[in-house]
Amino acid sequence: MQIYSGPESHRGVIRRSGICLIVAAATLVACGSGDTEFRLIETITSNKNPIILEFAPSHAKFGSADIRIRLDVGESGTVLYEGKISNDGGDITVDNIQANLGKGYLWLCLNGVEQEDVSVRIELATGLVIEEERHCSD
Repeated sequence: MQIYSGPESHRGVIRRSGICLIVAAATLVACGSGDTEFRLIETITSNKNPIILEFAPSHAKFGSADIRIRLDVGESGTVLYEGKISNDGGDITVDNIQANLGKGYLWLCLNGVEQEDVSVRIELATGLVIEEERHCSD
């Protein structure tokens, strides 16, 4: 066992510390922040408040995409619904989320190539969500 002291040993410690910091920074950059990045599908206007339909593609090649429906009110948006659509890894479009705005509610038909249709009714005043698997008529 050898013990070093003096200027040479300090440079070695500093060099190793610098390498550790570089490795840690590269790991954090490679892993990302972990936040899901949503893309806009469509915006619907309800009582002058936009309802935003968004999706985030799967990190897996053919995985299910995350979808989110939010009411955009000022600085604080409200998430009305979150779910998934299995569309063989493809992008989600208005064809996959058929939206129909009624008086006081938003009705959605969620469909993908790898799933049964899902009907979602969102009561806008209360936030009540009714979701059931059933065929949505075109």
